[in-house]
Amino acid sequence: IKNLRLHARSQYGNSKINANIFSNSNINEFKHLLIRSGGHRPDCVPRDELSSDIVNGLNFDAPNYRYSLAYLNGEYWGIHALKEKLDEEYLSEKYSLEEDEIVILDYNGEVDHGLENDSTHYKNMVSYAVVNDLNTPVHYEYMKTQMDIDNYIDYMISEIFIGNADWTYSNTKFWRKRIAFNPSANASHDGRWRWLFYDLDGGYGGSCDNAYFGYNGLEQALSTSSTFEEYTELFISLCESQEFREKFILRASDLNNSQ
Repeated sequence: IKNLRLHARSQYGNSKINANIFSNSNINEFKHLLIRSGGHRPDCVPRDELSSDIVNGLNFDAPNYRYSLAYLNGEYWGIHALKEKLDEEYLSEKYSLEEDEIVILDYNGEVDHGLENDSTHYKNMVSYAVVNDLNTPVHYEYMKTQMDIDNYIDYMISEIFIGNADWTYSNTKFWRKRIAFNPSANASHDGRWRWLFYDLDGGYGGSCDNAYFGYNGLEQALSTSSTFEEYTELFISLCESQEFREKFILRASDLNNSQ
């Protein structure tokens, strides 16, 4: 079972796929779609899709999907998930943004889409969080102008709760509109960082080969080992703020007690 990517190109016909593919989405035009198998092994199904269902309605983007039977040149390739690809095309279509003003970073701040120096804003924000005591109100208020705290909290709670063992050193992606912070702008147009939720094949305790259901996602999110520290240092620094800790704990409790 293998993954496929669909790319609409004008030389083959239409430059976009025009169809109401996902019933719970208002997006009806797609430049890219994924035809995704069960992850590393067929028995990974349905970890990734189940995770998208669990976090549906939370304050971040997760890909819509529907299951399909895949055939390639008449050969049956098994059950796959037809999915949105969380890229610049998706963000542009959903949030009415121009593609050239969207910045997408992954891993520890590498540029996935944008200009070569687009990682500087993110890395400066992380450095500010590490150097300054975020329990001091003025410093925490500054962080609120650089990142969407509510988005980040929902995202971190979800990764931790689902126990994604293929994270934080992998499967991380975050984005912003390339402008200085604009408090009067609509959400997603204000220049702050927001996180994307995708690829949970390693959820629920580990890889498909070796699931460990005692896996501690919070411990990993707070890890200072060399494997994780470049990404976890932001969360660790934010946890210095009593306001952030209380907000995180209350939100986690509310979600844990909901259905």
